Amino acid sequence: MGVFFANLKDGASGESSSSTAVGLNTQLGLRYLVTKNVSLFGEWKSNRARFNLSDSSPTQATGGFKGDYSANIFAFGVGYHF
Repeated sequence: MGVFFANLKDGASGESSSSTAVGLNTQLGLRYLVTKNVSLFGEWKSNRARFNLSDSSPTQATGGFKGDYSANIFAFGVGYHF
């Protein structure tokens, strides 16, 4: 579980609205110690949330917006442990 924040701004009028949503935040990875101080790692992270900005603006100048946020992140690297 995670808490996600979104902000929508209207460039012409300067009006903005924001939304907070509870979403899914997962991570899976492996770490392999090559030596006592050096490791190799690989991981996958996934984030998902659904935002509704149509009800949060008092004047509705932004026109409202509903959207799904989805991100997949793959990371690989070398870690140093001291």
